[in-house]
Amino acid sequence: MGKEITVADLKRLLDERAELTLIDVLPEEYFAAEHLPGAKNACVYKMDFVEAMAKLAPRKEARVILYGASSKGLASAVAVSKLEMAGWSNVTDFKGGLEEWRNAGHPVEGTGAKDAPAPANKTYRLNAEESLIEWTGRNIGGKHTGALKLTSGEITIEAGKAVNGRFVIDMKSITNNDLADQTLAALLVRHLMSDDFFDVTNYPEGELTIASMDPIPDASPGRPNHHLRGKLKLTGIERDIEFPVLVGMRADGALVAQAAFEIDRTQWKILYGSGRFFENLGMHLVNDLVGVQLKIVVN
Repeated sequence: MGKEITVADLKRLLDERAELTLIDVLPEEYFAAEHLPGAKNACVYKMDFVEAMAKLAPRKEARVILYGASSKGLASAVAVSKLEMAGWSNVTDFKGGLEEWRNAGHPVEGTGAKDAPAPANKTYRLNAEESLIEWTGRNIGGKHTGALKLTSGEITIEAGKAVNGRFVIDMKSITNNDLADQTLAALLVRHLMSDDFFDVTNYPEGELTIASMDPIPDASPGRPNHHLRGKLKLTGIERDIEFPVLVGMRADGALVAQAAFEIDRTQWKILYGSGRFFENLGMHLVNDLVGVQLKIVVN
């Protein structure tokens, strides 16, 4: 296990210009915004972290000190472990990281541009090429997966919050992704498009409308940070729906929403193979719950 160092000892070593390599293990954009004086950058989240370190600290016996954002994260500890397994013998973890360094009143370098961009107050339009609905249906014998396309839509942001939105689903675009036999895949798609399921001839479009997306307090990065409430229209029937969603902005200004949830298909009168409505189904029993993975990109 690598050694640890206190903020006071690290400051003393840097003031004394001790021979060491100081490494910030966070991604490049965070390093550019703020880092300890004299630090170099090797992102521990990259697959080539060890290779990058071999260029920054080629002598594996030389002293290396690594740090991340704060003691709450594991980035520097993971970096230490990776280097020790790769043969570095004098690796130290400044576990308190940037937070402890700043709290001690010590200076940092960088642009200072740390804040994530906020969504603009405007109406964003659907990027249909990047948006997708993936579905998972199950029965007693296994499962099938596939996708649906979104054809149009928009969402309006005011004061940093979504106030309304509407997205159109092309039910004719339904596909199957898991069957290698294209004849069987086509048969399943026809089955799903028939009045056994989505009755696409009479109801070629579905619709997701958004009434509100409220922030989830204290949501950690990578987990849903908003709670969406709205309505989902399928087979001509509109039902209330709500689910958690992860919302974020890309560097190009696009707003991205991702969600994974389940719906009870019988609420939209999609009854084929449901044990709630049919008896003695045998191997034709189909789960009422359908898994949905949603990705919406708007610009």
